Amino acid sequence: MGGMRRGALLLLASAVSPISGCGGGSSTGGAVALVDLPRELSATQCGLLAQCFGAFETLSMQDCVDELEPRFRNGGFVAIQSAIESKRVSYDAKKARACLDAIEKQGCDSLSTRNPSVCDDALSGSVPLGNACSIDAECAGNAHCDWGSGTCPGVCAAPHTDGQSCVADGDCADSLICQGLGAAGSVGQCRAPATGGQVCLGTTGPECRPELVCLGGTATASGTCAAIDIVASGKLGEACDLTAQKLCRAGLSCAVQTVTPSLTFSCIAKLASGAPCTLAIPDPCQDDEICTATQNAPTTGTCTPMPKLDEACSTAIPCNGDLVCVAGKCAALKDTGATCASDAECYSGDCPNSVCVGGAFCTQ
Repeated sequence: MGGMRRGALLLLASAVSPISGCGGGSSTGGAVALVDLPRELSATQCGLLAQCFGAFETLSMQDCVDELEPRFRNGGFVAIQSAIESKRVSYDAKKARACLDAIEKQGCDSLSTRNPSVCDDALSGSVPLGNACSIDAECAGNAHCDWGSGTCPGVCAAPHTDGQSCVADGDCADSLICQGLGAAGSVGQCRAPATGGQVCLGTTGPECRPELVCLGGTATASGTCAAIDIVASGKLGEACDLTAQKLCRAGLSCAVQTVTPSLTFSCIAKLASGAPCTLAIPDPCQDDEICTATQNAPTTGTCTPMPKLDEACSTAIPCNGDLVCVAGKCAALKDTGATCASDAECYSGDCPNSVCVGGAFCTQ
């Protein structure tokens, strides 16, 4: 499965942080005031997650929006504000609404196609092709800020065609995605994704469309693209198999039943608070609890409350909700500008020089 397509307004999904006096008050008349864009983007993305990833999306719509919004809001909107103030980017609140509506209408196709043209008008860049840029939004039309040389600033470039290098989906032309990305900073290749029933992965095969799963596929063995409802089709009490990508329907968990003489699994319903549990996907416990079973001891877990703010935590028992485990205690994630000791403490995931900053962008 892949991530949300990065283009036009959804570029802001990784580039939004709090600002003051920008965009005015609440959205009215169908327009999306700039200050409201993080929540509107969150709602659009969460709707797509629920529609396209079904059984793999376990958060409620409200919880999903509540978790994504501060990440969007702290993801780099300082750069967007600077670009707007310097007249390198203009924002149209009414076209922003039209853009989000058009993305919603596209449904799962929006995960592997460029955003509708109205999105380029909603967040419109003025920097022409071949000129210096810091972020994609500064580039005119559907161009992107190409940092392929690893130098700063980047250069506004046309979408890359099939076979050209890329570092994000937004670098690629319509109907292509950036495939082969590994660790942060790696370079992929723009390729058309495989559709349902087509060969995927292996040494030469493409990745599947983001909302599909490559059944049986690995880096060395080819698989076949399949819809999530085919992969996650097991009913309550039926056998499933975590080792063979045979999972259960939404609301159920594929849980270990026996280890010896053979490893077996079954689809189970959500367990009661404090109940014994086994290793399962997704976690079978109540929303504020986690099963303590591990790969080394998959049948001896207990549904245990996840620690809250300032309570002790560990890798095995992570914090509840949107808290993060820092030095063995649960702490709230920090906004842009707050002091920090590690990337994990920041909503943006970026803590250079002991200060949380917005999402990565190239500063000239």
